Parts: sequence; C-alpha cells; structure tokens
Amino acid sequence: MRRMKNPQLLYAYSRGAFSSRETEKRCNEDLSFMFITQMNCPNFRVLSA
Repeated sequence: MRRMKNPQLLYAYSRGAFSSRETEKRCNEDLSFMFITQMNCPNFRVLSA
C-alpha cells in the first residue's frame, strides 16, 4: 500500500488537494486519480497515517 500512497499524495498535492478527505473524494470522482491508484482508492484514514 505504501508504494501507491506516495504517487497519489504527490499528485493530490500538485492538484491542490491537501487534506486526506479531499484526496479520497477526488479519488472516487476524478479519472486521473483513479488511473494513478488503479481503481484502488484508500480510505482517508490510511492517507493521513
């Protein structure tokens, strides 16, 4: 999971999504986030840890 977390967080920060809840929301709605996570969107609790 850690390998997928880093690229997702870097992409989220570059797109202006700084909170873990916002990142999770975009992962479920935005196609580019879905592509980066390979349709495996982690929960906001995983992202904030």
